[in-house]
Amino acid sequence: MAALQALFIAVVLVVFWTTFRSAEEIVGREVVASVIEMTSSPTDAIDLQEVAQNAHGVLRQKFFDLFSISVVLISFFGYAILRSTLSPARNSLKSQKLFISNIAHELRTPLSVIKTNIEVLLMRKEIDMETITKKLKSAVGELDRASDIINNLLSLDSYLQPNRMRFTDLDLGKVVDKTVARMKSLSTNKNIGISIKKRGDYKTVWGNATSLEQVIYNLLRNAIRYTPKGGHVVVTVEPDYIGSIVLTVQDSGIGIKEKDIFHIFEPYYRSDEGRAQTTKSRSSGLGLTIVSEVVKSHKGKIYVRSAPGLGTSVQILLPCGRECREQLDTKKNGHGSGRNEVSIDFSSK
Repeated sequence: MAALQALFIAVVLVVFWTTFRSAEEIVGREVVASVIEMTSSPTDAIDLQEVAQNAHGVLRQKFFDLFSISVVLISFFGYAILRSTLSPARNSLKSQKLFISNIAHELRTPLSVIKTNIEVLLMRKEIDMETITKKLKSAVGELDRASDIINNLLSLDSYLQPNRMRFTDLDLGKVVDKTVARMKSLSTNKNIGISIKKRGDYKTVWGNATSLEQVIYNLLRNAIRYTPKGGHVVVTVEPDYIGSIVLTVQDSGIGIKEKDIFHIFEPYYRSDEGRAQTTKSRSSGLGLTIVSEVVKSHKGKIYVRSAPGLGTSVQILLPCGRECREQLDTKKNGHGSGRNEVSIDFSSK
């Protein structure tokens, strides 16, 4: 925006100066030509009024040219500046409309299923217990999904305002242990094993325990949801020895296609039907959006690597807490970086 305004001012100044100089030169030539023409004959006197009229006509023509060019330039740059100024608001409004539309769609689906199940039960005069149980379980599942959508919306609202979160030093390994314990029933139902690997001598991050637990929960839930029965999920916590703690969630699931992986953090993005049909349970569509917002509020980084049929690996880098920064500084000052490595490449020999 500032660059566009500066360009506009520069162009106007150049046009004005060029027109002014051009008018000055033309007026000078006209005056000289008129004087020469009038003095060529010794009987003719110099008519100063005619000279002034000629100069005035030239100035008037140049002023009209300058005015016309200025109107065109102001109209063009005004449109460009206005469009650039309103673009963020227009995009925001478009995103809000899409967001509200998606929320309405996501909530309408479970409510429709619940309504249908209840209507079926009410329409039948005689109904066996097995059918009643099946319909009630379906209704409870849809209610859980609607509740999950609402909870995620509330979580997203709070995570979009980091000033509401209280940051402290916390052991990320303990947060992982607590979250994996919560996922035990879900992983057991699908016969999926979850392994926890903790490496390094410090795992303290500067963050909010509740929001980071939500991040790990969402990543594990996705890993379990898109991993076939009998698969495996590995959660790793380790320092990178340069100021961050690395959290990795890797699964042996169906993976993500290239065209989808660039959109997975968008609210309610729908991947292809093949991936959607792999799981019976439908997600709220906000899980990874919450993950990205929490990591953003923690000033962290996210890396996602995936390939169809080869699983997915999500790696999150979170800044070290005060305790681990002190340990890292001590090792740098006293005993090096704390990690020794050597790499030799023989591939080109």
